[in-house]
Amino acid sequence: MFGIASALIGSGMLVGGAAAEIVSTFSDDTAGLIMLGLGLIGAVITAALHQKGSDRTGFLNGSILLMTTAMHIDGLYLWAGDADLPGAIVPMLHAYVATITLAVGIFLAAFWSATTNRRGIFNAAMTFGGIHAYTQAFETFYDEPLAYVIGGLAAIPLAWGLWRLNTVFEDRHSIAS
Repeated sequence: MFGIASALIGSGMLVGGAAAEIVSTFSDDTAGLIMLGLGLIGAVITAALHQKGSDRTGFLNGSILLMTTAMHIDGLYLWAGDADLPGAIVPMLHAYVATITLAVGIFLAAFWSATTNRRGIFNAAMTFGGIHAYTQAFETFYDEPLAYVIGGLAAIPLAWGLWRLNTVFEDRHSIAS
């Protein structure tokens, strides 16, 4: 457990630090292309390693997959924001559309992992989905104190529901075995 936690922290620092260094070193269009490529390569390698990995590394692989996918989407946004793109392409890559795309990607990862009984990826997707939802809520209602109270109270049944859902997945997997 501690090995996976330290690997998760290390990979998060590596991906986040690499993205920050790339953005601070290169211009937006170059940084965008580099992040676009590195994110795609990282996601493909992580997905391939997950296919051959043990069941115990599912959460770690899912987390790294989501991190590298986010790097890929951020690279696309940086590149498109700096490039002189005509017509309908520019509004499609606006920050809100990128946010919606990320939410849909997290939902698809959660749905796929739930239907294929990949609890590690499911838990990672649900964790990142919760972080994404809270970020959007607090970004929108930052000046409303009641939003923080409601957010905290909403976290309790969500965590309980996720715990119960994991129990159902675990029972279903033990029955199938």
